Amino acid sequence: MAQGTTSFPTALDAARTNPSNMDSSEAAILAMQARMGVVTEYAADGAIATAAGIAVLTKGSAGAYTLAAPTTDGDRLCVTSATAFAHVVTATDLIHDGVTGGAKDTATFGAFAGASMDLVAYDGKWHVVAKNVVTIAAA
Repeated sequence: MAQGTTSFPTALDAARTNPSNMDSSEAAILAMQARMGVVTEYAADGAIATAAGIAVLTKGSAGAYTLAAPTTDGDRLCVTSATAFAHVVTATDLIHDGVTGGAKDTATFGAFAGASMDLVAYDGKWHVVAKNVVTIAAA
């Protein structure tokens, strides 16, 4: 490899717990990419997958979405609106937002593209890491 260039691996060696032929920074990048997941668009009401990734709400009117309990601690899920409608994500007793009163039930997005919330899974609940124009509330 020429000096000043970087090549990142595209897959893990299935027979090993660590990637083969990689230095630790390359292995860390692959692990981070796996943890972050993929981008999924949601154009209709329904369930948002609990897997790590980015959920983009694209419905052309106010959407009603549900979010189940996470199954893997540490998964990150970013939910963001790409449309200017007040989408509601319901996750009954599953949203910890750092406010007294226990786990909350709903996240109502402001009617703006870019309204978002970043969640991390821990102990069967979604913990709000950050939010932008989203109101978290108990039902």
